[in-house]
Formats: sequence, structure tokens, C-alpha cells
Amino acid sequence: MIWEISTLIAAIAILVLVVYLVPAINQFRRSMKRVEEVSNDLNGHLPKIMENLDHVTADLSQIMAAGRKQVSTLETAVEEVKGLVDDVVGIERKIKRQLDSPLIRTIGTVAAAAKAAQVFMNVIGSRKKR
Repeated sequence: MIWEISTLIAAIAILVLVVYLVPAINQFRRSMKRVEEVSNDLNGHLPKIMENLDHVTADLSQIMAAGRKQVSTLETAVEEVKGLVDDVVGIERKIKRQLDSPLIRTIGTVAAAAKAAQVFMNVIGSRKKR
């Protein structure tokens, strides 16, 4: 009799466990079916995504190469402009040096001549007053 009661209790426990596990198992089956659908959908779209990614990568590589080329060209142009500006500054300094020396001498000569003329005029003026 104890065996029969313990068997009955074990059977009821297994029945209760099965009753609670059936909805969980059904939910698990639905989830697995959905995962399989998503996986199949992803497998269908993945080649297109990878192809687009390859195109984007190739385009980006071309853009980067063109950008490097433009930067190199721009760097060369900037160096040329810098050299040109340095040349212009050098020429300006040379012209200034060449003009300053004769100009200063000429101004000195003119100033000396003006001073001499003033002294001469003072001397002549003082002689007339006497």
C-alpha cells in the first residue's frame, strides 16, 4: 500500500511538472522557430550586406587615395608659394638696401649743400650790412 501511495504521489508530481512544463516547452519551440526565421532572413540578406560593405570599403579607399593625392598637391603648391614669398621678400630687402645707400648719400649731400648755401647767404648778408 505504501508503494501504491508513493507511486500515486510520484505520478501526480510528474503530471504537475508536465502541466507546468508544456507551456514553457511550447514557448521555447516558438522562440526557436523565430530564431530560425531570423537566421534564415539574415542568411538571405547577409550576402547583399557584405557586397554593399565591399563597395563602401572600395569607395572609401578611393576617396582616401584621392584625398592623399590632393593633400600632396596642395603641400607642393604651398611650398612653391612659400618659396615665391621668400623670393619676393629677399628681392624687396635687396632693393631697399640698394636704394637706401645712394639715397642716404644723396640726402646727406643735399643737406650739406643746403647748409653751405645757408652759411654762404649768411656771410653775404652780414657783409652787406656792414
